[in-house]
Amino acid sequence: MSGIFNIIKYYCVAKSAVGHEADRKIFGGKEAGLKAEKNENLKQKKNFILLLLRKLLKLLFNRIFYVVFAMLIQLGWIFVMVLKIAAFSRYVDIFIGIVGVLIVLWIVNKEINPSYKLAWTMLILSLPILGVTLYFLFGKSRIASIMDRQFVKRIEESSELMQDDPETVSGLWERDPSAAMQSHYISSASHFPVHQNTSAEYFQVGDDMFPVLVKELKQAKKYIFIEYFIINDGVMWQTILDILEQKAAEGVDVRLIYDGFGCLTTLPHKYYEELRKKGITCQVFNPFRPILNIIQNNRDHRKLCIIDGWVGFTGGINLSDEDIWTIVEIIINDDDSDRELLYMKMRKKAAEENNRLFVLENL
Repeated sequence: MSGIFNIIKYYCVAKSAVGHEADRKIFGGKEAGLKAEKNENLKQKKNFILLLLRKLLKLLFNRIFYVVFAMLIQLGWIFVMVLKIAAFSRYVDIFIGIVGVLIVLWIVNKEINPSYKLAWTMLILSLPILGVTLYFLFGKSRIASIMDRQFVKRIEESSELMQDDPETVSGLWERDPSAAMQSHYISSASHFPVHQNTSAEYFQVGDDMFPVLVKELKQAKKYIFIEYFIINDGVMWQTILDILEQKAAEGVDVRLIYDGFGCLTTLPHKYYEELRKKGITCQVFNPFRPILNIIQNNRDHRKLCIIDGWVGFTGGINLSDEDIWTIVEIIINDDDSDRELLYMKMRKKAAEENNRLFVLENL
């Protein structure tokens, strides 16, 4: 009997040992899984913190940060000074109030956008000190008025070269009076005539336009005029820049205008100097400076490329990789996938007349 009991005892002990081993494996696996999950969470937190630090450093070393910071300091200093002067004397406060009323009366009687009138009127009447200060800073600029007058003068000087062809106009009236009336209005408002002997090609997105633009640039023989609001240093711009540099070396007159604010974060500081070294005549339209003045709001949103007066490109596409998504394989959100950018390629007369816009910016 004792032998049987010993066998049963050894069997129970062995089974218990196997059970403990299995339990240890099960619970040990769970502990390892929990530890791995904890490590993964810590890794994600570290990556998130590093991402925030990178964004913070990128912001701190961004030119826009220093520009905005400098402008806020100027605005705050001016506002505090006006408040102190107004608090120092009751008569100064009354004087600012009277000036505010006069400014409002002057704005109301001007022939400008009603929303512009309403915004300034509400601000000045509700907060006279702040409203008057902001209006003198941003509401009216003598420099902007001078620039407007100079621009109008240039348009008038070139108006003799931009006359409607009587034969073209009469032909349009015979063919479609409604279109002729619209053409007459556009010609009167923009000072650009209606023309024939031309063609236009429509590109729905930048992916379609870019290869054609590259092809036409490579065929340039006399000159290339380019004017854009945004030029982003990437695949699209480097491809175009290589062609421009090559054409400039061949003796083609290559000229470029880009906007000082539009390219504030997309191009290096004084990038025009680098382009001039490559033989490209380059100008920055209204270089952005951290000074509180309405002149900083005067931007060049044109998007023009004129080649030999024979082919011209215009529309809503800047020289930026985000406008040629497929070519540079940029992943975009579904919300943006149906965005349509109007872009046109013009030939002959239409391209010739776009030269005028570019030339006016260089005067």
